[in-house]
Amino acid sequence: MEWRTIEGFGRYEISSEGQVRLAFDVMMPPGGISGIQAVRFKKGHILKPITKRIGNTTRPGYLFIRDDGKRVNVLLHRLVALAFVPNPHNLPMVCHRDGDTWHNAASNLYWGNGKQNSIDRWKHGTMCYGEKAPAALLCADDVLNIRRQLREGLPKELIAAQYGVKPRTIKAIKSGQNWSWLKEEGAGAPSGEL
Repeated sequence: MEWRTIEGFGRYEISSEGQVRLAFDVMMPPGGISGIQAVRFKKGHILKPITKRIGNTTRPGYLFIRDDGKRVNVLLHRLVALAFVPNPHNLPMVCHRDGDTWHNAASNLYWGNGKQNSIDRWKHGTMCYGEKAPAALLCADDVLNIRRQLREGLPKELIAAQYGVKPRTIKAIKSGQNWSWLKEEGAGAPSGEL
């Protein structure tokens, strides 16, 4: 396992296996993390990543570190990639080869774009679609009923009001932009093709 200083955060080091530790002794002032008394952390102290709730899903691998006294929220896999994974094409996203967002070893990470990340998420079964999506307002049965009402000629504004969504949501369902993976015979899973 190799350790490197985190660029821009000189008091921390990151390992090729996805751990972060203090590069030197740190004294947290009173009222810091303990709330009452000062706390001393020794060089080499390993920081623990946390999970973060986003919508109705929990995302692992966030880390709170301090930069000039300010608390900063960083993604652990991004720090590992910045330190250990070459990015010759200047791609914007860090992707996990195995789909496990807790597995932040450099050997499991690569730089990609949004399309590559989406394809990976379909392949690994980690893509949130349909009613599993954090912002979903409709379930599969609702969408099947909306399609039936559209075939019967009901106006999209009336259908939208019935389900508490905007008319553009009904239009997106009608055009196949949203919920295109849902077949009429039931709530099947997507085919995996984008």
